[in-house]
Amino acid sequence: MGIISRLRRRVREVHAPDDDSGFATVEAIFAVPVMVLVIWAAVQVGLWWYGRQLAETSAQEAARAARVYAASAAAGQAEGYSYLGKVDGTGTALHNPSIRVTRGAQTVTVTVKGEIVSLVPWVSPTVTITVTSPVETYVPAG
Repeated sequence: MGIISRLRRRVREVHAPDDDSGFATVEAIFAVPVMVLVIWAAVQVGLWWYGRQLAETSAQEAARAARVYAASAAAGQAEGYSYLGKVDGTGTALHNPSIRVTRGAQTVTVTVKGEIVSLVPWVSPTVTITVTSPVETYVPAG
């Protein structure tokens, strides 16, 4: 038996058996905050997902540029920042992004960190994405 049904029965005991006046207000007092929290949580999850997608795609773009034969880690980093500038130019979805590119002989590793938008004051959730890709090598024919 739920809280609302027990509350409804108690209200009926206090009032006349067929009088439900004022019960809609009691239901709204319980239902509205729950609905607001559910909507708030859905928006926050959407913002987190979008910030994560931005970080992941910029990491993939940076890795794609840095893995090219005779490319450098700086070229990959520039491509990652360029992508973020095109998609999130004002930095509203991903605040203070940092892109670190490490290019070795066999692999390129890109790490993108940033803060996502938060609906809760004084809380700054962060997202960190790491992508690893093989370096293209030149193999002569024959």
